[in-house]
Amino acid sequence: MASCTGGTELPSTTVGTSVLRSKKSKVARKMIEIKDNKDFQRNYQIPESFKEELNVIMSTIREGQTRESLRNLAIDKVASPVLQLIIQVEGMVDRERPLYHMIFLPLGEESEKQEGAFVEYLLSDPVGSHFLEAVVRYGLQKNVDRLYRLYMKDRLLKLVKRENTGLFVVEVLLFKLAKGEVKWMLEQLVPEINELIDINLDIGKAIIDASGSHKDYKKTEIIQQILQKYSHENMAEDILKLSTSTLGNTNDDWPTAEERWRTLFFSKLVEYDPQLLNYAIDSYLNLSQERLIQMCYHGVFSHAIESVLIVDNVDIIKRRKLLNCFTGQIENMSCNAYGSHIVDKLWDFTVKLTNYKERIAGELFAGKDKVKESTYGRQVWKNWKMDLFIRKRSDWRFLIKEQELEKFPPKPADDKKPEDAKKPDSKFGGNGFDSKKRQSNDNAAPENIKKQKLRGRHRQK
Repeated sequence: MASCTGGTELPSTTVGTSVLRSKKSKVARKMIEIKDNKDFQRNYQIPESFKEELNVIMSTIREGQTRESLRNLAIDKVASPVLQLIIQVEGMVDRERPLYHMIFLPLGEESEKQEGAFVEYLLSDPVGSHFLEAVVRYGLQKNVDRLYRLYMKDRLLKLVKRENTGLFVVEVLLFKLAKGEVKWMLEQLVPEINELIDINLDIGKAIIDASGSHKDYKKTEIIQQILQKYSHENMAEDILKLSTSTLGNTNDDWPTAEERWRTLFFSKLVEYDPQLLNYAIDSYLNLSQERLIQMCYHGVFSHAIESVLIVDNVDIIKRRKLLNCFTGQIENMSCNAYGSHIVDKLWDFTVKLTNYKERIAGELFAGKDKVKESTYGRQVWKNWKMDLFIRKRSDWRFLIKEQELEKFPPKPADDKKPEDAKKPDSKFGGNGFDSKKRQSNDNAAPENIKKQKLRGRHRQK
């Protein structure tokens, strides 16, 4: 009711963190593949009467409640998600946010012993930390600044090492606080980033995102710390833990949550800096071709392969080496749900490598019967413009040239100054024999200039 009357985005029913799902449902749905419908993850326009009804709901919830009772609800497993949603929509009907101030002290109040103990419990409790995370994410900036200044700033490094509690609050603070405070937090967290990554990969991603959102603040130090932890020759193995993963498992095991986290972190590093991107490709080239192809068919690690298929900042020789690893595998990859996305990205990855592009198109044409029978293969066939490749090869090559010019436009030629241009010295350039003759005629006396002969009707009689 709070979501509908507040007009907020309805959470997805397939996400594990959705407040509209019970814990039993979360466990059960891990074992099945279910798709969401179009009604969720959308915002709906609501009439003004809905806000009036929401105000009635807020008043009903506050009625008969005390500060102590609301704090107990904030740490209750069932009531806390509801209270989080109410904190989110409360400001829509009442700018004073009375429910928030029934739980926390007003802005002008300084630290209080009971409030300090309550915040400390929130930072130490799995349920309470999610409530405090919602307060930070959706609360007013001035209220968040007060809680951060009084109860969290002086203990930042201790809080971020609380894996399942305080760490989530620190992540949200990195994107909520003012620019100066975020930079101060990065100065404290970057030297400890390797230890924090061992605790939780999400905090590593949050630090990198916060650095990027503030003009790559502390970027050099972050890269140095990352390279101290992961060797560039084995970067993929060190981060993704391929040897102990479900890669190549014949039991049809689903990818684990840890594999998803590691892949997201790996993709974030590749996106963050070109140096890390090239190190990631080097680590792929150090893998056996069998292991690399296995990654292309994996539901999670295939995304790690996709993340490095970027033309910018990658040497053309290194691109050739990586493309050689896919030779002879294009037909099967095109018919796979995960491998087909990689083949699609190879269209851009082979820019300025026409021979490799033609080689891949040739493999698709050689296995056209199998490719066209597959749903994924038909999409690859379309994305690679294979019908044009077969019927009118010259037009297909023209598309390749257009792609190259779009990706690497020619540099504009420098405009030559007139005085710097080389003057022709032939008689047609105006600086040879004829020009000298004209110049002498111009300087001669009128009586010494030879008269031009006139012919035809203009001749003097």
